[in-house]
Amino acid sequence: MKFQVHAQITFRDIKTGKIIRKTRKKLCNSYLANLINLLWSMMGNQSQSLTDTSNAAKTALYGSATAGTYAMFAAAGASDTTYGIVAGTGSGAVAITDYKLGTLILHGTTSTKLSYGAVSIGACATVSTTRQFTIARTLTNLSGSDITVNEIGLYIRCQDTGAGQIYLCIERSLLTFTITNGTSGTVTYTISATV
Repeated sequence: MKFQVHAQITFRDIKTGKIIRKTRKKLCNSYLANLINLLWSMMGNQSQSLTDTSNAAKTALYGSATAGTYAMFAAAGASDTTYGIVAGTGSGAVAITDYKLGTLILHGTTSTKLSYGAVSIGACATVSTTRQFTIARTLTNLSGSDITVNEIGLYIRCQDTGAGQIYLCIERSLLTFTITNGTSGTVTYTISATV
């Protein structure tokens, strides 16, 4: 069995909506310790320390979740960079202990910023012997100059034992691409399991 994540970027002209180009799908083998720790905590009904995106130690709510809480939530709204697909300019090697992107690109329309759209999560589908779903987010460049992205990541939101929110980075990949001014890049993760 293979448990994989692939990333692909689709570039569009924001005035016409036409696709300019697409990158090839890239295999991302950069799941981080937070993902394994969180899964172990949920499956074993055990307390497990996690490192959130501010480098603080947190403990996720495990066992019976209360109504309205989520074990792993990634469907962030527009402009929210605390979770969902995020992009950055960091280029340091990926380490299993990474807890955030090297340098997050902030939301906005001024210099060095990208406008983050809402995250969409596609339905699960079976293709041959693979079960998969997609997570996508559009990043629009209205900054006045081209922006080069060197890293992408997947941040999730979950509930901590103190009834607060935890924001965790569970995937970080080095992937370099440029979003020219006046265009957008839609980052699509395809998460799959194949037998």
